[in-house]
Amino acid sequence: MTTGHSELLREATDTALAAAIRAPSPHNSQPWRFEVCPGRIDVLLDRSRVLQVVDPDGKEARIACGAALFNIRAALRSARLTTTTELKPATENPDLQATVRVTGQPYEPTAEDLLLAAAVEFRHTNRYTFTDRPVSDEIRNELVYAAREEGGQLVTLDEPAQLDALAGLVSGADEAQRRNAGFRTELARWTTRLGERDEGVPIEVGGPRPSTDGLFAVGPLRTNGDAGRTRRPLPLVGVLTTHTNSDEDLLRAGQALQCVLLTATSWDVRAAFLSQPVEVAETGRALRNLVAATGQPQVVLRFGYSSVALPTPRRPVSAVSRYL
Repeated sequence: MTTGHSELLREATDTALAAAIRAPSPHNSQPWRFEVCPGRIDVLLDRSRVLQVVDPDGKEARIACGAALFNIRAALRSARLTTTTELKPATENPDLQATVRVTGQPYEPTAEDLLLAAAVEFRHTNRYTFTDRPVSDEIRNELVYAAREEGGQLVTLDEPAQLDALAGLVSGADEAQRRNAGFRTELARWTTRLGERDEGVPIEVGGPRPSTDGLFAVGPLRTNGDAGRTRRPLPLVGVLTTHTNSDEDLLRAGQALQCVLLTATSWDVRAAFLSQPVEVAETGRALRNLVAATGQPQVVLRFGYSSVALPTPRRPVSAVSRYL
């Protein structure tokens, strides 16, 4: 390997790690670590950052690692590098989630590759009320396709009755969590102020768990037949599912999630996480019945347009990575 090639690979690796840390995670806990050697990036779970109350099994943390993994792959593709990815490699280290290797073969990025890589910087979770501008069927189909490309399924809820039922699940799960003293303590732990820490979600950008009141506000969730009622577009809500809850499928869910989010961002569409139904066991079962999916619901998302999109802080790459 020539010196010039080594320098280009190191630069591409640094860019990939900078992209990886921009992935979403529950409460912006950033539950990942990276180990790097020439031509290889390992993605590891940081168990010290798994949320013990809302995510005791580390499912959401592994999904977050999968999202970081997708950003690494996207960055390397845009740098014209061919890669291979191995999920849960055979190893004695249970924290190792995936390994990305650069093969040395040149890669010609597609227009879509470049769009997704460019969107990483601009993807931010929406924690504010959406406008009433509808998301087009064209974009909806693109989001469904993006999930499928990464091994997931995005089931959209297209009927008012479905959205009504989901709103009830979100509200019920949110209430159950807020009655839990452990949840309130954990939530407070990850609630910050701007500039205070490089983790958690500042109150100024909506806090870790904003009010759900405005998430469905733009659409008529109930149809009562009133002739004089002004009809507004239904919100676009999707449930991301995978075949199983295996570690590998959770990582696939994370990659599918990030592909969906970056695709949405490339269309100037924002997304909000409705995590409550997935985090509470009883509503999780009801959610699976609601979407009539054969797989496991992993993430619930509300898509739309918002005039406000503020980033959350991140730990620097140097704090989460190690060159071997």
